[in-house]
Amino acid sequence: RSTRAECPALRVRGLSPLNARNEELRSVELEARATQQAAPARLSRPWQASLLALLFVAVLAVYAGVRSHGFVSFDDPIYVTANPALSLGLSAEGVTWAGTSFTGGNWHPVTWLTHLGDYERYQLVEPGGHHLTSALLHALAAVVLALALTLLSGSFGRSFVATALFALH
Repeated sequence: RSTRAECPALRVRGLSPLNARNEELRSVELEARATQQAAPARLSRPWQASLLALLFVAVLAVYAGVRSHGFVSFDDPIYVTANPALSLGLSAEGVTWAGTSFTGGNWHPVTWLTHLGDYERYQLVEPGGHHLTSALLHALAAVVLALALTLLSGSFGRSFVATALFALH
């Protein structure tokens, strides 16, 4: 059986052990409430999906003009216009080349696969088709980035803003 005499602090304050425990819990609860910040409003999944779809469409709208652009002399000769390997298309030989090529000093098989597909579809006659593929991939990358940042940060809003800045630069 506990008595006030067992604990000098309780004896001085005139509290029983049970009342002291209740007071301690109340104090901890009040402190926790005081330090809590209001939780930010969260958008529902349908709203998030709608905003991501809007971002995808906005990126395509911003970069739609590339459809009328021609090839440029910066890196298009290395990657497209003077690259005989693109004539392989998406054949087994072309895919093997894409996975093993260091043309241009880089190993980037997905880039090569898109160029092989573009060449197969547009040849060198329609440069805008090549650019449109890049715009579509950029829009898709923006959506994937927004989802990844949301998973990593837990904040859709901040992730969406950062992604929009990236995608619409």
